[in-house]
Amino acid sequence: MKVSSKELVLSLIILLSNSLFAKESSTSQVNWIAASVKMAAGADRQPNAFYNWTSNVNDAWQASGLLANAISYGKDDRGQGVWLAVNVAYSIQYSTDGLNWNNATCPDHYCNVSKIEYGYDLNNRGLWVAVGDGGIYYSTDGRVWRTARYNSNPEFRAVSYGNHKWIAVGLHGAVHTSVDGINWEDHSLSQDKSFITIGFGKIGVTPGWIIVGDKNLWSTDGINWNNYSDPYIFDNKYWDTIKYANGTWMAANPGIISSKDGKHWIREHIPASTSYMGDGIGHGKDTEGKDMWIAFYSNEMFALKEGSTTWQKLNFKSATSCVNNYVYISSNEVNPIVLE
Repeated sequence: MKVSSKELVLSLIILLSNSLFAKESSTSQVNWIAASVKMAAGADRQPNAFYNWTSNVNDAWQASGLLANAISYGKDDRGQGVWLAVNVAYSIQYSTDGLNWNNATCPDHYCNVSKIEYGYDLNNRGLWVAVGDGGIYYSTDGRVWRTARYNSNPEFRAVSYGNHKWIAVGLHGAVHTSVDGINWEDHSLSQDKSFITIGFGKIGVTPGWIIVGDKNLWSTDGINWNNYSDPYIFDNKYWDTIKYANGTWMAANPGIISSKDGKHWIREHIPASTSYMGDGIGHGKDTEGKDMWIAFYSNEMFALKEGSTTWQKLNFKSATSCVNNYVYISSNEVNPIVLE
């Protein structure tokens, strides 16, 4: 599947800190950021903006005015929390509070990226990596970006960090790996397959990666990839988001599915009032520091809290429809250096 990042129309919303969600020890009052992405078709290229979103009492979703595609949170080289976003021009903006945004400095004033991931360098110092049609870039503070070193120039679509290894994937079988986020090696697969997203977590009891696209694959070393034997639920479907946290994988759009081992998947039963798509999944903490998944499903918002098997519908309203959109959700949860 050939997916062009320039074919996307985007909008960003933010969730202010409140009694429902855990607070981060930084200058940021924003604990969650969600972006809605609508595939452009024909002349339909207007932003699908969201306004006046609400969840529970005293919890307010507010439109930030920033159009964005990808969101990432991490700690800069001074230990300060920083939000990163890819704006509608496919360049990078940063914010220390999630409310006020500034343009990052990119080589030649333009990065042309579509996804950002936070991880670590060889010395366990925080590092962001961004990928897209423009290539691979890295930054230690989120403000100034530099071009990484790699031999080929494929059209990248996603990047993931896990256990001292970075992996970037994209169109035409692109798979590149790096141990420091700066120097990259080409381990691309068959050019008749394209990949749109990647996630890192436990494959059985071993840390590994899952890539999604024309063919969904899993690997424990990032170089040798294995096919799935379950084509009806997970394989041969373009899951737009895949994430691992607290012993569970979640994949979203179309629908929401989950897995404990990364190999066998089940459908999540979310009590949505409609069956339309436009889904997203994110993970963070509640006010007690417990794990919590947030799902956007069929124009409604749901929470799955630690210790529960039931998705709870939130008091959430949108002034515009998100049906058939891609929705990305991120919290101020920082990726671990090593997943044991």
